Formats: sequence, C-alpha cells, structure tokens
Amino acid sequence: MSASQSRRTTWEPSNRTWSEPDTPNRRGDKSAKSPSVTFGTAPNRHNRVVLLAVPAGVPAEWVEGVARMLASPPPDGVSQKFWRNTGSRVWCFLGLWGAKAFHCGWTATDIFGSHPMAPETRLDSMGLAVLIEANDIIGIDATAAQIAPPSGALLTYRKRPMPEAVPVFELANIQCTHGEEVR
Repeated sequence: MSASQSRRTTWEPSNRTWSEPDTPNRRGDKSAKSPSVTFGTAPNRHNRVVLLAVPAGVPAEWVEGVARMLASPPPDGVSQKFWRNTGSRVWCFLGLWGAKAFHCGWTATDIFGSHPMAPETRLDSMGLAVLIEANDIIGIDATAAQIAPPSGALLTYRKRPMPEAVPVFELANIQCTHGEEVR
C-alpha cells in the first residue's frame, strides 16, 4: 500500500464510534463498509489509559461500566481472582456477543448479573457473561444462549428473572453494612 493509499481513520465524538472509510474487499468491491466500533477507556494498573474497542451496537453504559470495572480494584469481600477473571470474561463477551445480545433484548442484569452480597457464590444471580466463557457461546437469541464448552456437550443458558442481581460492574458502588445494601 503506497502512502497515497494509506488508510485514514475518522473519529465521530457525537455517537462515540470510530470507523474506517469504505475499503475494498477481496474482490475489489467497495460497497461493504468496515464495521464501526464503540469505545471505552480505562486506566490500567500502571495508570496508563487503554483504549478498549467493541463492535458498534453495544450500549455505551455497558462499555463504560465494564471499563470502570477493569480499572478498579475489587470491592470489599470480592477476591482479586474473581474480579480479574470476571472482568476479562465480561469484556470478551462485549466484543463477541454484546451487540447481538442487546439486539435480542438482553439487559445488563441478564448478561452481567451478580448477587450484591455474595457475587462469587450465588449462581442463581449470575448473568450469562459472569458465568460462561464468551468463547464457549455459539449462538444467542431473545430467550437463551447456546454454549459448546470444551467437553463437547451442547448446553443452553436460558434468560430468567434475577430480582436480587445487579450488573457486576455496579458492585463497587454498593456498600454492605450488616447485610443491608446502602447505595
């Protein structure tokens, strides 16, 4: 690619997307547009800002919530290992399945749900991305996600009401005092 043919990127702050101009596909067809990506930023452990990109169509609130989670230490009572692994799992989910899940009507609690008092142990309040590795998901629709874990079994995670759950990235905003939630 010569200097005159170099790719140019555009930034559109009004809708929080980054995109590339139309680029030809393998057949030279310029009709297919490059996908836009939604962004989020978060300081890493060295206080450097990291750009986190996910496909367009993922709600900015989800991206920002997960970015805050990745940038913050675990809340009191939550292990470093759980917080780090869950942060990685939910970020991967946003990139692979976030737009599709949102389009199918999944909520933040359906995907990122976690029990505010026992996030590591209350499986009944865990959302899809908190419980399952995103790479194991093979399909998602309005009511369920199909999962193919390394064992080879085909599993189904069904959306269900989780009245006690909050998005895992909101745990840092909840303080527990003698078993009562204080926001």
